Formats: sequence, structure tokens, C-alpha cells
Amino acid sequence: MTFFAAFPARIKMFIAKRGFAKLTDAAKAAQSVARPREPIGRQVVHGDQSRDVRVTRLPNDLTVISEDSNIPVTRVVVAVKAGARHEPPEVPGLSHALRNAAPLGTRECSAFGLSRNMEQLGASLSATTTRDHIIYTMNVHRNHLPETIKFLGYVVAKQEFKRWEVKDAAARLDLDLDIYEHRPDIQLMEHLHAAAYRDGLANSLFAPRWAAHHYDAKMLREYVQSAFKPSRMAIAVYGARHEDILNYAADNFKIDYGYMKKPMTEFEECAPEMHTLQQLPKEHGTNAQHRDIPAKYGGGQCFHQTLDHLAYAAVAVEGAGINNPKEALALSLLQQFLGSEPSVKWSNGQKVSPLAKAAAGATREEYAITGLNICHSDSGLFGFTAVAHGKDIAKVVQAGLHVLREGKGVDLQRLQEAKNKLVAKLLMHHESRCEQFHDMAIQALSTGNIMSVNDAVAIVDQIRPDDLAKYAQSLVQKGTFSMAAVGNLSHLPRLDEFV
Repeated sequence: MTFFAAFPARIKMFIAKRGFAKLTDAAKAAQSVARPREPIGRQVVHGDQSRDVRVTRLPNDLTVISEDSNIPVTRVVVAVKAGARHEPPEVPGLSHALRNAAPLGTRECSAFGLSRNMEQLGASLSATTTRDHIIYTMNVHRNHLPETIKFLGYVVAKQEFKRWEVKDAAARLDLDLDIYEHRPDIQLMEHLHAAAYRDGLANSLFAPRWAAHHYDAKMLREYVQSAFKPSRMAIAVYGARHEDILNYAADNFKIDYGYMKKPMTEFEECAPEMHTLQQLPKEHGTNAQHRDIPAKYGGGQCFHQTLDHLAYAAVAVEGAGINNPKEALALSLLQQFLGSEPSVKWSNGQKVSPLAKAAAGATREEYAITGLNICHSDSGLFGFTAVAHGKDIAKVVQAGLHVLREGKGVDLQRLQEAKNKLVAKLLMHHESRCEQFHDMAIQALSTGNIMSVNDAVAIVDQIRPDDLAKYAQSLVQKGTFSMAAVGNLSHLPRLDEFV
């Protein structure tokens, strides 16, 4: 939940250093932090001067992105390249445990102090994980930013991982896994990545059930020491002066964990026999420098039978990553062309797309089929997802594969319709400047450059029918499909059985 409130000055008493700070001390500290200083680092300005996005790389390689505005609420996004793909292979699910450890005590503030101070200052803090990043997001009234941002710095840069707190946090892992087991749509995406990739992108966003209660403080501490480096982080702020943000970042995000000198701590006698972990050689552990391994697409299939009358299936080939924005946008346009979710909820408008038309000719029962385009930092997945009754899912998947493989010419009218949909989707997504800054932090870490929404729209407008047809043909020529399915799979053939 998010609460925004302007608290009177008389209750600006907050908990720090595991105790209570006097009001006068707190006020002095806030004033000293808020005092403007000279800008630090190399600066780049994006956009017009009246409403510009400014980017600075600090001397320690920490990237800071900001835009000032007169909005009353400031959003701070801290993205770190420490998602599921960066987990050491001997400790699966570690990023999930790290996300759940966000509200735990730090070296400067207890867990109670963190929660209490955030509430008193009217702030909210959340942590999310992707396969590439772990992202911390804070919302606060801009008048309270000087006092609040240091607590975000505690969460990101001064984590402590007390043994008893890590043990208690395992209950939240159980809750996440319970929800995951009742969400076949989420399971489908996890299985699709496991089938498609041969590297860290195959790692699940969720911890294995058997490991949920066996993560310890030492494992989390070693992972943070290896992955949380200033060069692997970006801070994006919407609603504050750039000079102030540079000072806050320099003061509150001083990360100096040192370097690892031994392999990552592995599970010890905690896994059941059916999930025995191999003892890997030392060179496979976390090294002194955390290295990013390029994505390796292989293709394959992963099926998970459950007690359900529906079947969920996804078929994909390797697509484009964020590091190739032109191709990624072209594939997003191709996704809209083949068929996306209906613009009007519960409507039949979906049946005009090529995918939906093909599926409608294959079954008279209810179904849903949409294009799929997932972009990671250096790779992606493009294809379609389908839901149908167990006895009809094979026909729907066959129809979708036929649309992907046939590579017919692109109709100019349909292309313009797809462009209108994609442009509207891009603009509506970035209607919230806060969401745009979330994307900017990801782009800064993935490519080192930031593309504005106007640049993205311009690229989409320049795509011609011949260009889209070439992208579609190149996907088919790659030839290696991946497939995942969850639910009632009694009538679903394996991937090699589809013609």
C-alpha cells in the first residue's frame, strides 16, 4: 500500500542507529543534506531545457538520472544488475530471497526503525525482481526526500542480513510459492524460459520449494558483495533537482563491500535426495569480479501436467533484447500485427487478428491466443501464448504455428492499425513519468543509452511493410522453437510432432 501524507514538523522524529534521534539533530541533519553542493561527475542533458532529463555518471561509476518537476511526490528507482540470471548456479532462487529481505534490518537501522520511519515520513518502499535486475522503488513527498532517501540507501548499500531475521523471512517465500502454484500463467512463462535458454535466463524468478527455508545470512551477504557494485547500479529520480540527487547519491549510496576471495557458500545437507545439488568446482563459484554471461538460446520444451480442464501453451523463438532497440520495436510491432490482447475488455475484437482468425477456424470452443514479445537485456522471446480446453489446445497451437511459419505479405492497412496500437501503447505507458523513469534505469544498465518515447515512436513510424516481412521471415529461418505448456496436457503433442 502507498500512503502520501505531509506530516507537521513537530513529529519529524525518526529512528536511526537503532535508537531515537532528537528532533533538533534530525532537523540539522536534513538541512545539511539538503544544502546544494557543486555537481559531481560527467553530465548529459536529454530533451529541452524546460523539462530536461539529466544523466550523470559519478566518479565511482554510479549512474544518476533525474528530471525536476513541480509534482508533490518524488519517485526514486534504484535498479541493480542482480536478477535471477546472475544467481550462482549452486544457490538457485537467491534473488527471490534477496527481494524478500528488503525490509530487514541494516547496519544503520533496524527493521522496526526502517518501517516506522517510512510510515512517519509518508513514504512507501517496494522491491521487485526480474531476470536481469532487482529494483527498489520509493515514493515520498518531495519535502521529505532529504530525510527519506538515506533509508533507501540503508536498504541498498548497507544491508546486514541478521541470521534470525533471514530465517523469519522464509515465511514470505512460502506465501509467494503458494501464489505461484495457483497461477498457471506465471508458471507458463517460467517453464518457457527454462526450455528456451541454456544460461542464467533459464533461472526461475521463484525459489525452489525445497530451498525456501535453507537460505542463510552468509549466502545473501556474499551475493550482495559480488553483485552490488556502483557500476552495476542506476538511480532514476522524478521530481527533484539534479544537483540535490547527485549529493544524495554520493552521501547515501557509498558501496564498498570489497571483493569475494572464495567461492559462494552452497547449501549443506538441506536438499532432499531428489534435488541433490552437485558440488561444483571452485571456479564456478562467485569470483572476485561478478561477470555477466551473455544469453545463450538453445530451444526445447517443458511440460507440466496439472489437474485443470484448461491447457496453457506458449511457443516462441529467440527475439531481440533491449540492447537492440530497433529490432525490439519491430518485433513489438509484429506482435501487434499478429494479435495482441483486445482493446475492449471481454470483447470479441481479438478475432480480427491473424492468430485469432486461425484459431477460430480450428475450434468452436472458447479460446484465447495473443502474440508474445519478451525483451531481456541481450535476448528475447517472440511467439504466441494460447489458452483452450484440453481437448482443443493442440488445434489452437497448430494454428498459431502455421501463422508464424507462413510469412505472408504485410497488408498496408493492417500495418497502420498495428502501428496505431503500438504507438498508443507506448505513449499511454509513458503517460506516467514515473513509469518512464523506471524504464530509463533499465535502459541505462542494459545499453548505456536512454531512448525517449518520441524516438521510439519515430522508429515505429519508419517501419515499412517490407521491413516487417523481413523480420518475420528471419524469425522463422532461425528454426529453433521453444515450447512450454501447463494444465490439462493429455491431448497436447510434443513440439517435434507438430508439422
